[in-house]
Order: sequence, then C-alpha cells, then structure tokens
Amino acid sequence: MIKSILHTIGFLLIFNSVFAQQKQNTIFKFQLNHIDIAVDSVTLHSLMNNKFITDTFSSTKLFRDCTGTEFLMRGQDHWLHFLTDKGCLCCENKFFKNRLGAIVLVHHSFTWKETDNLLKYLQSFTKDSLYNRPYRSADLNIDYINIYEDLSDSLWVLKLIPILQNHSKKDYLSWGYTETDLQNGITQKKWMQDYVGKETSDKLFKSIESIKMTASRDELRRIPPLMRGYGYRRQGKKYLLDGSPAVVVTPLKKAHRRIAVHMKLTKSVPKRSIRLSDNALLSLEGNDAWFHYSVFDQLRWKG
Repeated sequence: MIKSILHTIGFLLIFNSVFAQQKQNTIFKFQLNHIDIAVDSVTLHSLMNNKFITDTFSSTKLFRDCTGTEFLMRGQDHWLHFLTDKGCLCCENKFFKNRLGAIVLVHHSFTWKETDNLLKYLQSFTKDSLYNRPYRSADLNIDYINIYEDLSDSLWVLKLIPILQNHSKKDYLSWGYTETDLQNGITQKKWMQDYVGKETSDKLFKSIESIKMTASRDELRRIPPLMRGYGYRRQGKKYLLDGSPAVVVTPLKKAHRRIAVHMKLTKSVPKRSIRLSDNALLSLEGNDAWFHYSVFDQLRWKG
C-alpha cells in the first residue's frame, strides 16, 4: 500500500514537472534571427566588394559608424552580419573588440514580451550573469540580453555567444504589425519576408541550414545551459531548435577557431569557390553554399 502511494506521488511529481516545462516553453519561445561573425578587415573588404556576392548571391547592406564597417548578407529566411573585432574607440560600444572569429547567435522572441521578463527567464538557466545592453536611435529601440563579461580581459571574452535581440513594441507597430500579431507570434520566415522580401526574391541565398563552430573549454562549459534556455535540444555535439538552423559545436583543436555556415540556395548552381582571404572561403555547388572561416586563436586554445 505504501509502495503504491509512493509510486503515485512520484508519477505526479514527474508529470507536474514535465507539464510545467511544456507550459514554460509555450510561454517563452525563441527563434534564431541572424548570426554575427567577427572577421578580419581583408575578409570584410572582399565580401563587400565582390560583385557576385552583392549582385547575385544575396541582398546586401553596408553600415559605417564609429565602430567601423558592417556588412549584411540577407537571404529569404535568415541573414549574416559581418563586422570586424575593433570595437569603438570613441564610445562605450566595445562589445566586439578582441573577438576575432567570434560568432553570435542572435535570437528573437516568437511573441513580444517585456525585456525584464525575458531576462529573468533566461537568467534562470545559467550561473553567468545576464544583463540588458540597450541600443537607441531615431528609428530603433532594441534591447540586447547578453552574458556579462569583463571586456578588458581579452583571454576570457567569449567567442560563442547566444544573445537575445528584443525590439520595442513601438518598433513593431511602426512596421505595420498589430497588437494581435505580437500576441500570436511572428515567425522568422514572415519577419524576413516583411523585412526584405522584395529585395531577396531574385537572389540565390535562401536560408541558413546549419552553423558549425569550434569552441574553447570555457565556452563548452558555459554555453549549454543558456542554449537550453533558448529552447535548444541537445543531441551530442548538435543543438536543435524548431524552425531554426542546427548549431554544431566541437572542441577547439590546434588553436584554430573554425566556422562553417551551410546555406540553402533558391536554385541549383554550378560548382565554384571564391577565396575571400587567407581565412575565408565561399563555396557553392547545386542548391548548397558554405561560408568557411578559420583563424588562429592561441589565447583560448587551453582556456
């Protein structure tokens, strides 16, 4: 009799735990919007001056401000954001300084929520301190939820970083979305279609299929809890999130940090390779394309 009661209690505890997790996952749902990659200046110059990339491969956009030059390669479903690791010399925006070879996984919340609520939720998954890094301009009001780091210590700054980009409700309403849209959720595909649908319709770059990267021991230890917070399921070295590209993370070997972004194309193309720099290569074959980047990273090899 006692054993039967204990079994019943155990079942109820497990059921309630699973139910609570499922309920939590429906309240907080995330999707990968784009990725930032910190590259060297030669690679960045080649990307933004290659006629095939700017005219045929993708819809592109160029930004210049006090942090330097930033280059967007926009596909139909996702986009890539390239910038250098210089940071800003005249203001407080030093986030990318000393992050050559870094990859930032930038997520959106499926349904709009206050940044404070999103921050509390994500903080519950990790021992790292998270904080809100706001960005304000005449047109945009964005909060970025990041891992807090001592940016003066170049040895320990992360180069694999999942973050959240949360636009203000005012931004969404100014783009034509309604309160109902924000409550029901906006898929990544719809967001991109509304954002650059006309500009990408005749380009090759459709979507990101997967992102592979190497990571230091410190990153391999610290990142998995936060990936769970964003809803990823782990299968060995692979992280899976419904509706988002697969993320594959392997240990850093021989001090080389490697990135491989696998993209799907809108149509089949002949095999070709574009050497962008000693560190970077864009290759295409059939309906697939890959951006490869490799850089020596002695500082973090054993860290």
